[in-house]
Amino acid sequence: MKKRLFLCVIAVCTMLAVAACGSDSGKNQGDYDTKIDDAQLAAYLIDNVTFRDTLDVIDDDLAMELYDLDADTFENMTVYAGTGATAEEVAVIAVKDDTQAAEVKEEILDRIEDQKKGFENYVPGELTKLADPVITQIGNCVVLVVCDDSSEAENALNNYDM
Repeated sequence: MKKRLFLCVIAVCTMLAVAACGSDSGKNQGDYDTKIDDAQLAAYLIDNVTFRDTLDVIDDDLAMELYDLDADTFENMTVYAGTGATAEEVAVIAVKDDTQAAEVKEEILDRIEDQKKGFENYVPGELTKLADPVITQIGNCVVLVVCDDSSEAENALNNYDM
């Protein structure tokens, strides 16, 4: 009888251990707890940060080209760009996991370097804002804001009501 009870306890413990290893509280690995609507956040930034240029939403195909992204690198994105007279830009790119976030951040850094090269001889005054862009992550969104006052953009992001 003791042997049977011992075997039952071992079996139950083993089942609990296996179940615990497989459990992830219903989440896929890498899923973010906070899901942000990329379009809403981008519009909020446009409304709450001062820009000298007029920024308009660009289509995903152009945004993917500018940031050298393919459809597997992100979930959704909203990008506002100016007329080209300034380097001002807002990009909010929703990702599904840390791997995508890292890839997107790398492409954003590459975009900033490309912009520096482009504005170096064209409008050198824009290099100041390109030297201090806001690049951060909020929930599932990687965010870029290029503007005159990075602290204003950071404050807007800190005050964003998720």
